[in-house]
Amino acid sequence: MDPRRGYIDGFEKEPFVTGVDNGRVSFGFRGRHQELLEHIGVEDVRWICERLQKVTDRQWHDAFHAGNYSDEIAARYVARMRQKIAEGLALR
Repeated sequence: MDPRRGYIDGFEKEPFVTGVDNGRVSFGFRGRHQELLEHIGVEDVRWICERLQKVTDRQWHDAFHAGNYSDEIAARYVARMRQKIAEGLALR
């Protein structure tokens, strides 16, 4: 099933990276189009996470505000995004 839009509790609980096998990253994402994730390597994840870490908290909050999220929910999403970015940067 597709994740529900705005389901912050699920987003906070869902793991980001579940493992690395032969240089390929496995993700906790259980939505549609799993095949798109099959060939993503450690360096790919690190590359995008290096760019995402440059997004400021203000920019994140503006994006969630544009999506009509409350400040409280947006803060939870931003915090979890920061955790996932750090996890991606830690991959070796």
